[in-house]
Amino acid sequence: MDLYQNPILAEDYSDPDVIRVGDDYFLTASSFCNVPGLPVLHSKNLVDWSVINYALKKELPDKRYDTPQHGCGVWAPAIRYHEGVYYIFFPMPDEGIFVTKTTDPWGEWSEPICLKEIAGWIDPCPFWDEDGRAYMVHAFAKSRIGFKSKLQMVEISPECDKIIGEPVMVFDGTETQPTIEGPKLYKRNGYYYIFAPAGGVQFGWQTVLRSTNIWGPYEERIVMRQGNSNTNGPHQGAWIDDTEGVDWFYHFQEADVLGRILHLQPMVWKNDWPVIGIPEDDPDCGSSVHSYQMPCDGKRVAPVRYDFLQGDKLSLQWQWNANIKENWYRVENGSLSLSAVPFSGKICDVPNLLLQKWPMNRFYMTQVMNLEQLQEGDYAGLVCLGDHYCAVGFQRKGSEYEILYRSAKGAKPEAEESCECLGSLEVSQVSGKDITLKISVEYNMIQYYYSLDEETFAKLGDSWKATPGRWVGVKSGPFAIHYGEGNCGELIVKDFVVKEAEPASLGTESAKRILWAGDSTVQYNSSKTYPQTGIGQALPIYLRPHVQVLNYAKNGRSTRSFIEEGRWALIEKELKAGDFLFVQFGHNDEKLDGVRGTMPYGDYYHNLKKFVDFARSKGAYPVLITPLSRRLFDEEGKLNNHSHGEYYEAAVKLAADEKVPMVDLTKKSFELIKALGDDSSKSLFMHLKPDTYKNYPEGKTDNTHLQYAGAVAFAGLIAEGLEELGGIYAELVAEEDWWEETQMKVLG
Repeated sequence: MDLYQNPILAEDYSDPDVIRVGDDYFLTASSFCNVPGLPVLHSKNLVDWSVINYALKKELPDKRYDTPQHGCGVWAPAIRYHEGVYYIFFPMPDEGIFVTKTTDPWGEWSEPICLKEIAGWIDPCPFWDEDGRAYMVHAFAKSRIGFKSKLQMVEISPECDKIIGEPVMVFDGTETQPTIEGPKLYKRNGYYYIFAPAGGVQFGWQTVLRSTNIWGPYEERIVMRQGNSNTNGPHQGAWIDDTEGVDWFYHFQEADVLGRILHLQPMVWKNDWPVIGIPEDDPDCGSSVHSYQMPCDGKRVAPVRYDFLQGDKLSLQWQWNANIKENWYRVENGSLSLSAVPFSGKICDVPNLLLQKWPMNRFYMTQVMNLEQLQEGDYAGLVCLGDHYCAVGFQRKGSEYEILYRSAKGAKPEAEESCECLGSLEVSQVSGKDITLKISVEYNMIQYYYSLDEETFAKLGDSWKATPGRWVGVKSGPFAIHYGEGNCGELIVKDFVVKEAEPASLGTESAKRILWAGDSTVQYNSSKTYPQTGIGQALPIYLRPHVQVLNYAKNGRSTRSFIEEGRWALIEKELKAGDFLFVQFGHNDEKLDGVRGTMPYGDYYHNLKKFVDFARSKGAYPVLITPLSRRLFDEEGKLNNHSHGEYYEAAVKLAADEKVPMVDLTKKSFELIKALGDDSSKSLFMHLKPDTYKNYPEGKTDNTHLQYAGAVAFAGLIAEGLEELGGIYAELVAEEDWWEETQMKVLG
């Protein structure tokens, strides 16, 4: 029996939607400003996918996409099959809702029609009812229309060429399902179902709404969340049944430079509600599986991997940075000729960048090219395009080719692009020869090399840290542009190869895991306790992409109850050599209630030591984190500096006695709360006004537990502490400019 592993597709296919037609499965996804757009993928087993076509082959339906419009263009689409016709509904948030269709998904798709010209309507999904009437549900983009977290329904013509009714707001998730979006509409057993993610891409969950009337009112339920899995914020996707009637659910996971990668989850129905994934504490809500039995007892098949070119055409993995112009390229004699298009701006805004998605965490990209057709002022090479991007190319200047390294920490207009000359080659040096440019990629780190013989490679410049683009992962590929006046030449690309690299071949770090034992200040929180957020939920945004957090923390637990309830035993079973064990207790050890309480220099000290000793016996790395300071101001506005007393001191003593690395979160959080003051610090904790959140209709005043802003701020202090420890602990943390910027955005 074959198993599959998630992610099933570790490439950037954002906002996936999937249908089954007979025993064929088809998938489409967002493509933003890249062209061709709206990829169409095909599978026979729900797991192995290959690109077969694009619905938008040459241009997006607006001329402003003749130049790159980062983050704009085609957002979350929906694909459906009805009475012999395939439909794709797609939004362009600044232009409106569009529809394209075909009777053959491998063939030509129709020119898109604009169903509704409007800014701010997004994520449309059509539905045909048994009576022949058709409807569309959609969400809203606050950046365009001023609000979000609402879903709207409208009747449309069965041919999907016009809106024929007045729209009705059928769900408002502002209080209970914030940022609800990406709705998909289905019907089963007399119920209308809207599957939609909420809570945001990073820490969100999957919500399902149901009603016996398409216009509502709708009940709501959380049916999937991260839980103890490594799959953060399982986000929008599609319900699908296989040929044996078994149900499945697709969704994406935001994975830094790889973009939004594809997962497949088992799904079952319970009392006419879906349960996605495998339930943990809540039998009605699942979390992501790492591996599972193949659908329909199917066998794995090798998906189609296209070569650089397909005959006299570009292969299907390639997309341009804007609407295609015919004079940009030609394919002949097994080579690609890229015209050097006149340009004067930043590399990220070059329309004729030819790009493909990053396909895995560790790989090489090798580009074999000939420079002899370049003219004076031409600049051509290999680009890695994200928000933080870089490019290495050769610029023809007299009798030399200057090797120029261009980069910028931001694709926005205000971010300056730097240009560094790494050396030069005489034109005569490369006459009659090909030049090979190569990049090695390890997670988000890029290193360039070049060779004149395809065997001996010289390093070019320092390594560069890439970051994802706006809603997209990093893409790479060849480019050719022309600066200044004069004739334009062309770059001849003879080959382009992507090859997976073994970890050792790149000489850098492998995946790391953090197992975290703690209490409610750390634990994962679902929508049922929103807006409460644990520090353990927020820390991953400060970590390098290869670091996973397994969060075992639980509300109300002390070191004593954590052990006695068997929660520590779960960590004992899972912890492996090379893992990191974070230990953060204190709040509940102070409660001498006969169940949780310990004495600071008695069981509290010894339980912490037990955790440390076991980690070391397994070859893991323990880290003590002192408890979060409580927000306790007196009547004069002075912050209490003794909120944990001897328990804090006992943890510090153990760290000194046993030489355990320690992050002094007590001290760091005290200083931050003090600096913010009585009023401003309330925004970090669960200080909620009445009638603001459904979970807390009477409001709440809580000086221990955190809102999202607090979790992010205090997680940033832990990241700072890991940096201060140095060595392997600092290597867990992403570059300082990233986490400082994140923390400052949250704190305002």
